[in-house]
Order: sequence, then C-alpha cells, then structure tokens
Amino acid sequence: MEKQAIYEFRKYNSIAIVCSSGGGSAQLIKFKISSLFEKTNIKTFSLIQMKELEKFNPDIIFSICELDIKLEVPIVYIKELLDDYDILRIKELIMFEKFKEYSLENKGQAFISKFLRSDYFNIDNDSIDYIECLEDMSKNIELKGAGNYGYSEKVLKRESFATNIYINGVATPHPIDIDGNENLISVKILQNPIVFEGKKVSLIFMICLKKENIGLYKKISSSLYEIMNDIETVRLLVNAKTFKEFVALINQRI
Repeated sequence: MEKQAIYEFRKYNSIAIVCSSGGGSAQLIKFKISSLFEKTNIKTFSLIQMKELEKFNPDIIFSICELDIKLEVPIVYIKELLDDYDILRIKELIMFEKFKEYSLENKGQAFISKFLRSDYFNIDNDSIDYIECLEDMSKNIELKGAGNYGYSEKVLKRESFATNIYINGVATPHPIDIDGNENLISVKILQNPIVFEGKKVSLIFMICLKKENIGLYKKISSSLYEIMNDIETVRLLVNAKTFKEFVALINQRI
C-alpha cells in the first residue's frame, strides 16, 4: 500500500494552488498540501494570475473557487482552511479515484457505493447454506470475467481458514489472493438469515479487487465496518427491496 501511495503521488511533479489573493491563506494551504507531495514543485497563484498559471502548466490544481482555464488537468476545489480530515480526503482521492474535477464539499456518495453494481446484487429468499451462497456469488464474479480464473476457489479457501462473518449478521468474504480484473463489491441479501459456525448472516458483501488496487481494501473494510457496527443501518439494508433503494440507504447512512 505504501509503495502504491508513493507511485500515485509521484505522478504529480508540479502543483498549483489558487486563492483569492495568493497571500497568507495560499501559503497555509501550500504548507498542508506539501505534507502529501513532499518532492513536488508547488506554486501559489491569485485569481488574477491565470495566464501565469497556464504557463506554469501544473499536473493538478487546488483552488478555493471555480476556474475558467484551458488546461486539461485535474482540479480539486478546497476550502481556505484545510483541516486534517480534508488532507486525508485529498490523500484518498489521489490514491484511489480517477477524476477531472472534485470538490471536498461533495458528500452525496458513500465511498463503497462506487463499487456496487446492479448486476452483482441479489435478494435471496431460498438459500439455506452459507458456503453455497459464497460459491454462487464467487462463480458469478468469475464467469462474468470480473474475477480471474480460480477466483471462486480462492474465496472458499480463504473462508476455510476463518469465517468472514462479523457483527450484526454482516459477512465480507474475499479471495485469499487479491487478483481480480475489476474493482467491485457483490451483494447478497438473505431474507431468511443463515447460521454458519454459530454465527448468523443476513447480508453478504463479497469484495473483488485488482491486484494493483489492493490499497482500496483498507478503505472498503473501514466503510463496511461502519455499516456492520450500526444495527439500524444493517436492518434497513436487509429490508431494501431494490438495488436503487440499497444504494440510496448506503449513501444516506454512511
């Protein structure tokens, strides 16, 4: 994960910071941003220095206001005063997401929503065996090409060592070796909860990631823990009737 972070941040050799005056607040932002991009050329610009900005030709721009420029580079819209959470969000953004424009004020979509897909969502009324559920979900991922050959076998092998069923009936199975072709989370809602090794499971999130995106696992796990740790959220998700309702609940609650 650390190697991946270094690789992602080294893509940006020059950074522009745009503030109203380019003065004191710009320097504070520069100080915060430089903690992430330690060996990068960072310059500050005022709103009247757009020609100088374009001549600088940065790899990414952080701005406190909307810009009208010709440069085709990523733009992150920020606040004049960045706190530790903002810096963490920028780090996650650079490491895990592809974007052209992004505002730190955007809070409409939960992180894991980006990995949920309707073709990997199922409301199950009939299953009575947990392992068979995992086999069905993992084979679906493998047969559709999202997981490499042997993905299903790796999921079942991982489960054989220790179950991935956690609190409040939520399970988060994944292969023993992260090596998918796509980044996604397959979901199965069990209308009739199953008991496996003394643990009840009613909601399964199966994780499939590309090897080069293994760094996503930590953030996804954190989001899933936030879900399973709230029994009311789990109850609402289990009772969702459609994929759209399920995603809306995730975005609302997380």
